Amino acid sequence: MEFLENLVEYYDELYPVSDEQVSFFNRFLEQYSSPVKVLRIDCASGAFEHTLARQGFDVTGTDASREFINTAVRRRRTPNAGVRFFQMAPVEIGRFLAKDFYNCIYILEDSLYFIGDEILLRKFFCDCRSVLAFGGALVLHIPGFPAVRESIRIKLVSVLEKDEHSGSTLLTQNLERGAAQLVPVRSKTPVFMPPAETILNFAKEAGFSSFLFYSDWRGQGCNAQKASVWVLT
Repeated sequence: MEFLENLVEYYDELYPVSDEQVSFFNRFLEQYSSPVKVLRIDCASGAFEHTLARQGFDVTGTDASREFINTAVRRRRTPNAGVRFFQMAPVEIGRFLAKDFYNCIYILEDSLYFIGDEILLRKFFCDCRSVLAFGGALVLHIPGFPAVRESIRIKLVSVLEKDEHSGSTLLTQNLERGAAQLVPVRSKTPVFMPPAETILNFAKEAGFSSFLFYSDWRGQGCNAQKASVWVLT
């Protein structure tokens, strides 16, 4: 069960856009000819997408949550800004978005693990491959649900556990405010967190053939098992 409306107010302070993240994408996207077309899957509040749009990139954001999409749209101050948002689940991008169009697709903050199961994750990689332009890249950010994220006002606590009957992984997340007040965000939500080798195999099946792995947004190279940032082409 999910209560994402409780997270909307605090999302930007719990998941801030870092200078390292912005620099990583600026360096990576400069290889493409303008206008560089990028797609964020599960864009949440859209803060990072507006940052990229202000730097001249053509940005599309999708999210299944109406509350997050409304927040992202409200940020749009300039009518002709190169940013747009659609309410759309990850499994729908292959159906509704243009083929061979985007230079870069990215999915951040462990959103990959919410896609569902092995079948849907395989479909996700195939759909991404189909909407990427020639030479385009898919960027995955999968830090693995840090146990605690904290800002001045609020703390987000994440707990992973195994379902004793199905063996599936379940995620519970609560916001902690003063006086130990708990506000639910997710309660035993199933997440599919395959090992790195499985993700690699699914990506290869979809047609990706080149892989770069980084420990974080600073661009320090590492192996797939230790990587939180993946770049697939």
